[in-house]
Amino acid sequence: MPRKPTDTVQLKLRFSEKLRARIEAAANKDGRSMNGEIIHRLEQSFSRDERAKLIRETADATASAVVLAQVEPYSGPDLFEVPDENPKPNDATKPKARKGTKP
Repeated sequence: MPRKPTDTVQLKLRFSEKLRARIEAAANKDGRSMNGEIIHRLEQSFSRDERAKLIRETADATASAVVLAQVEPYSGPDLFEVPDENPKPNDATKPKARKGTKP
């Protein structure tokens, strides 16, 4: 029969005496059993991984948006048009005559 996500399971772990002593010290400091300390630290590491993934995804989306915002003004139908080397003046490009002078 498959286990339910709420079932408690027992595992045998092997780790160094140095690590066991660190876990025990941390558990005593925080008022937890060694089992509780191990579970707490494992849950923290998974939460940290999830936050790091969210931060990376947000940073990637932001970077993409910034790049698109910088490229967008240069996109469109005239992106690849070569400017005319000798454009004909029109009203917008003609120099304005100064007061009292002829154009």
